Amino acid sequence: MTSYFISGVIFFNIAVGVYYGLLNSVYTLLLSIALFTVIRQGSRAKYTEDRLWLYSNETPPVSILIPAYNEEDVILRTVASVLTQEYPLFEVIVINDSSEDKTLQLLIETYSL
Repeated sequence: MTSYFISGVIFFNIAVGVYYGLLNSVYTLLLSIALFTVIRQGSRAKYTEDRLWLYSNETPPVSILIPAYNEEDVILRTVASVLTQEYPLFEVIVINDSSEDKTLQLLIETYSL
């Protein structure tokens, strides 16, 4: 009787091991397919129409507003940073709210306003 019980337990262990082995093989296959698909889609995303709108005639112009109050230390870097944007049509408007430092003078001298 105990030999049948031991044989049954061994058979059950082997069956469970084979089941989990097959199940994990299927999961590994599905994961590999998904990884391949994600990598392929990621490489395609670089060449999609996302950047086409930059060069389209239908791209609307925008205005970039920069508020400035006593910003003489950083105003030139801020404006220079905004001017490096890739957007095709934009204007930069610096709103000087009665600064008591040389913010306005720096802008006038640097950009010949």
